[in-house]
Amino acid sequence: MRILTFVSKISATEFAIFDDGVQVLNESLEHVAPELHSLLTPHEQGRFRLSLMMETLEEQDIDFKLIDMIVTQTECTDVPCGIYLVNRKLVDYLKDSKLEENHQRAGIFMLYTFAEYINSNYDAECIPILLEAAIEDEIMRDAV
Repeated sequence: MRILTFVSKISATEFAIFDDGVQVLNESLEHVAPELHSLLTPHEQGRFRLSLMMETLEEQDIDFKLIDMIVTQTECTDVPCGIYLVNRKLVDYLKDSKLEENHQRAGIFMLYTFAEYINSNYDAECIPILLEAAIEDEIMRDAV
């Protein structure tokens, strides 16, 4: 199984590819603040980051149709901790939410958009997975 993992950080997009658990690629794309601040919505920022990530993957001769799963992790406060199969309903929910973390939401839009791109252009079944880790407040709340 080939898995693409990535994280949208404030000033970088980091990603890696694993083939059957073995890392075969590890990249980090640095972004300058003025460039990202000019992108007003998470959709715009997601498209920008995804375009750069796809270019880098193509330069590394990564065959998109062989990617079985795309996974990202965020820390969005509007999404309870857990593992989610990302679908249009979740993307629309986050699009309409009042979250301030544009880079976090951009990652979710990237995840969904890239999986849809692979599935529609390569007749593939790429699965988009969101990992929403428990944050300290949730852990402490559940422990009390």
